[in-house]
Formats: sequence, structure tokens, C-alpha cells
Amino acid sequence: YTFCSSGIPETVKKITYQCFDDIPAGKNINIPKGVVENVELFTYYKNWNKVTISPKNKKYKAVDGCLLTKNGKKLLGFLKKKEKVVIPKTVKRIPSWGDYCGVSTIVIPKSVTRIERYALNTDEPVTVKIAKDNKRYAVKNGSIYSKVSGRLVSGYVKNGVLNIPENVTVIREHGLLGSRPKIVIIPSSVKEIYDIGNLVEGSHLTCVMKGENPPKLVDL
Repeated sequence: YTFCSSGIPETVKKITYQCFDDIPAGKNINIPKGVVENVELFTYYKNWNKVTISPKNKKYKAVDGCLLTKNGKKLLGFLKKKEKVVIPKTVKRIPSWGDYCGVSTIVIPKSVTRIERYALNTDEPVTVKIAKDNKRYAVKNGSIYSKVSGRLVSGYVKNGVLNIPENVTVIREHGLLGSRPKIVIIPSSVKEIYDIGNLVEGSHLTCVMKGENPPKLVDL
């Protein structure tokens, strides 16, 4: 389906990738019950004034600017630009990829018990706050890490610098809260690095090792 000013017909089941090109900002849109494929594309176009989803849609729903699965347990991305997004307390899982750009602050509730690898990527630095009683995840130096495994979940990058917190022991398939870093400060707590190349994209990278012994480089 390609978007037209008359809205989305009830018969539509699938959204195409370029259907929101050249749409003026500030429009309201309702996703009808029949659209059950590629609804995640609505999160890549964040100039909507308001996005609603038919309560009869069996696969998706929208809550407080978040696109969720119908049962509310899985976050699929954000539907509009907002200063602050509070993820609903029904959410338990944040999957890989997804579009989380367009916000300044993300609040993660205690209900979230799984943030998958390569999740929570943003183009600009984003402040993340996590409920203190979340048993799995925490934030330090702006970066998200797992309190259970020591994995760097998503690294906070500002002014080209990623200062990895000392709580991190493993760097593997992480997200980035900001653009690719030019300088990465790696604490002595890090014992294994699986994908240092994931931090580099066509540019030089300076790694500052704070420990006496460098981490082990491990093939994926």
C-alpha cells in the first residue's frame, strides 16, 4: 500500500517502504484492523501528530507513543517525536533493531527483563533511565549494561566518546545511543570483546585500555 490523503482503507494488509515519502508533518493516522505486516515502518516516520491503531487489530497496538505487540509485552519502536518516552509497564522485551530515534529521554520500567542484542540504537545521544528495582538492567556513564551477565547492552556516545562503565565485563553485539564513536574508553573490568569492528564504520577508532592486561578478542 502507498499512502494517500484519504487514509488507509480497511482492506489493506501490508504497508510498503516508501508509502510515507513526502507526507507533510503533523498528520493524524489510524491503522485499521487489517494491517498486520510492516506496521513497524510507522516508527521510521515520526512526523505524525497522532497515530492510533484499531482496537480490532489482532497484532499491534499503540500506547503512549510506543508501538507494541497486541499483548503489550514486546516494544517495536516509537511512533512519534517526543521529548520523553516512558515505556509501558506491560513491556517485557525490547527486540533487536527497531527505531528509537526522535526522543531525548527513554524510561525503561522494571518489567523489562530482556533487551536483545543490537537493540536500542539511536542517531543522537539519548538519556536512558531504568527503574531502580529492575533486576536485570542498569545505567552508568549513560550506557545500559546487564547486571546479570555484565554485557554492554547499549553504549552512550557523546562528542565522539564512548566511556564504557566499569560494571561491563563483555562487549558483544551492543546498541549505540548516538553515532559511531571515535574514542572508546575500555575499563579493566572488560575481559572479552567479541565485535570491536562493530564500533567502527569507515573511520579510525582510538581505544583507551585502562587495565594492565588487554581484553581477549573473541570471534563471533
